[in-house]
Amino acid sequence: MTTECEHQRAGVCPLEHNELLERTVWAKNLPGPVVSLLSFFVEQVVVEKGEYVFREGDHERFLCFLITGHIAIFKENSNHESCELIAVRKGRSFGEMSLFGGVGRSATALAKEQSVLLVLSDDAFNELKREHPKVAIEVMNCVIGDLSHLVRRTTGHLVDYLTPE
Repeated sequence: MTTECEHQRAGVCPLEHNELLERTVWAKNLPGPVVSLLSFFVEQVVVEKGEYVFREGDHERFLCFLITGHIAIFKENSNHESCELIAVRKGRSFGEMSLFGGVGRSATALAKEQSVLLVLSDDAFNELKREHPKVAIEVMNCVIGDLSHLVRRTTGHLVDYLTPE
């Protein structure tokens, strides 16, 4: 992954990050000032086609927002075959569980074409929690909402799979 601009304390582009965050689903759920503040804590990253954002089992902790491009999420089955679970849509986040689970990645994220991401690292999120705890709670609520939606959708697919035709 190639960093386009460094985090705020290293001389960032928060205005550009704010404009990119405005393209995400989270921008619809968070007040404008929260999105603006969050823009100081994310890092813009370009991932080339065929490059992994993360691999199943990795322990690096960060979440991503897909701004442009195509990211596919894969999971290895019991036969050690890689199965595509989902194609991440532009404006959506992925990799959220790593910030809260403390365990290795449960799946692999692969760029199917050059993609631009905004990344919220564990260190940046911890800094956000220390400096702006109310904003961090709003971010956590977004993550909880996304994960709840994912669990409900997965449960629906599981029921469809288990129901005899």
